[in-house]
Amino acid sequence: GYAIALDAANNAYVTGSTESGSFSVPSTIKRTSRSGVSDAYLAKIRNDGQELIDTEYIGGKIMETGYGIAVDGAGNAYIAGETFSWDFPVKNAAYPKFSGYSDAFVTKIAPAGDPFVYSTYIGGSDLDGARAIDIGSDGSAHITGLTRSRNFPVKNAFKPVNPGLISSFYTRLEPSGKSLNLSTYLTGPG
Repeated sequence: GYAIALDAANNAYVTGSTESGSFSVPSTIKRTSRSGVSDAYLAKIRNDGQELIDTEYIGGKIMETGYGIAVDGAGNAYIAGETFSWDFPVKNAAYPKFSGYSDAFVTKIAPAGDPFVYSTYIGGSDLDGARAIDIGSDGSAHITGLTRSRNFPVKNAFKPVNPGLISSFYTRLEPSGKSLNLSTYLTGPG
């Protein structure tokens, strides 16, 4: 487990990475089997700790890690992380194609757990990975992470060029998940 968030009822939402093929998945209609070497996951635990409400694998054929999670007022869960898979599940995506060595991803999951509201890659031609996420009052997803890509997607950027070998980034997705509101490199050259 790498991140945790609470909803208005104090149910806990956890994300991370699992290599387990027998990870506890209570649903028979959702993504109930691991797709690759490791998958990111969503686990929703009732506020009294007595019930696993929802658990889902999120991934493609290689490996994924969920590094950040947030929950909005309607109970939608947003997971941000890193994928190495060309077949990561996408839906209503700003970037539907895998771009590089690894890509950041953002997946919004409906309160009942299925289906995905949106799921998108975000990245350039090198290593990219999201590490944290928060949700604005308008439903925009605010993501930060790291990138080695010289062609990471930028929009309305105050730093439009990667200043070094590796940089952090800040990206804001529109509430629909289908486009960027803004995206910029942040740090460098270290």
